[in-house]
Amino acid sequence: MPESGEPARRRLHRIRKLAARHVRPPRSGRGFVLSLVAVGGFAVVAALGGSAFQSFSETEGFCSQCHTMTPEVAAHKLSVHRDVACGECHVAPGIPGVLKSKLRGSIQLAEVVADAYPKPIPEPEPDLLPPPEGTCMKCHPLSAITGESSQMKLVLHPIYREDEANTKEMVAVMVRPYRLGEGAASRGAHWHVEMKMEYASPAGNENKIDWIRVNYKNGSREEFIARSQVTVSSDVEPDIKRVLRTEKIHQVTCITCHNRIGHEFPTPDEAINNAMAEGKISQALPYIKREGVELLGKRYRSTGEADRAIEGIRGMYAARYPLVSKTRGKEVAGAVNELKEIYPLVADPEMDEISADYPNDLGHQNGPGCLRCHNGANFEVGSSGHLLTKTIPWECTTCHTFPQVGKKVTSIALLAPPPDHQSKLWVFEHAQDHLALEPSADSGFCANCHSTGAVKVTHEEMLYHHPQVIEKAGLQACGYCHREAFCARCHKQPVLGKSEFGNQNEPKVLPGSGPER
Repeated sequence: MPESGEPARRRLHRIRKLAARHVRPPRSGRGFVLSLVAVGGFAVVAALGGSAFQSFSETEGFCSQCHTMTPEVAAHKLSVHRDVACGECHVAPGIPGVLKSKLRGSIQLAEVVADAYPKPIPEPEPDLLPPPEGTCMKCHPLSAITGESSQMKLVLHPIYREDEANTKEMVAVMVRPYRLGEGAASRGAHWHVEMKMEYASPAGNENKIDWIRVNYKNGSREEFIARSQVTVSSDVEPDIKRVLRTEKIHQVTCITCHNRIGHEFPTPDEAINNAMAEGKISQALPYIKREGVELLGKRYRSTGEADRAIEGIRGMYAARYPLVSKTRGKEVAGAVNELKEIYPLVADPEMDEISADYPNDLGHQNGPGCLRCHNGANFEVGSSGHLLTKTIPWECTTCHTFPQVGKKVTSIALLAPPPDHQSKLWVFEHAQDHLALEPSADSGFCANCHSTGAVKVTHEEMLYHHPQVIEKAGLQACGYCHREAFCARCHKQPVLGKSEFGNQNEPKVLPGSGPER
């Protein structure tokens, strides 16, 4: 032992001699004070520098240094929160929140350096984001968005159909505030965050919800399970235990619905609607809406490849519409240039990202959103563990007024519907009950169905002959009102076909009912 410890003692002695030669302690009180001031000054400078870097590291200027964040930064610049620093939403208050954020950021930096990051970048799970109490609710307290303080919101925007004339229509709905409506509709959309609501989803798939529990303030609760998870309806307790054991349980927060609030990627459909409404793309160009949406919705290997594909519009008009190409050449060029400007806002080929990779759950137009729960296929569980016939409300008027879609907005139905509308058979019988009324092209309420394939469906025959009825009408008509989860109450295999978002479903018929179209 003495022999093994001797080299260590010699090294320590050399270190002490070196320190004594170069670091001499002050020999007077004045020297000691000057040393103390120097050390303190260094500490202050280091603290101020660290604080400044900490503040800078939570801004868009810092986050945009990584090329992986280019699409997120572009989306942030377009959002209503563009003046809010990244750290205000992504970093929880306090030292633990900062440390957690820096640790996560260091891991992401290592992935970038090692070129090991995923493409496209996945949306973070809700549990990884700071609690809304320290972020969202600093500016949007519950007292301002719920109860008597909640405000009525009118959603009004133009849309253009994908037909030859790019037909323009207006869509108008009123998002219901507190007490405007009956039953569930009277609570307003933000009541979800007033109660403690929990849900279960498969890991990494927040858009599929298989179990919901609502805990009310009075101590009562309601529990729902997706029909697709039920084995025996008379006893669903084993199914609930299985779902809770195999899936992740989350609490409903602001982010459950406002998942893209700071980084919303506009869809090609939205972006082109806006450009046409602003006159940047001419409505007079045949099928320009359809062609633009198709081109911007594809994945390309580079922006150059996307631009070349968009340039193909010139050739399309020259071949199919030579007169348009000749007389409206400026408008064709303007449409091509505008689509090139739109492309970086809806996609990033370097990261293999398109807007469809980031569905927006606010509403149900650009993502499953509300329909994850309000789809007609989540049934309440009775006190004895059996399945009830009651489902989570899924009528159009639960959270907003009945949509008005048409050439003009004439009125919005804010009040309760007439008693005869409450009947489950109203959709079948109203044509006979209201023979004196002629569906008006100017009425958004009539146009909702009478301008779509929904009126082609002979609903009275649906119960016993619906494969044949659907074959005639096409599933676009069914997809206007019904969702895949609703059909799954009876059909174990997909029926409506793959749907990107909202009510857009690929035409497909039931197996055995005829050829696919």
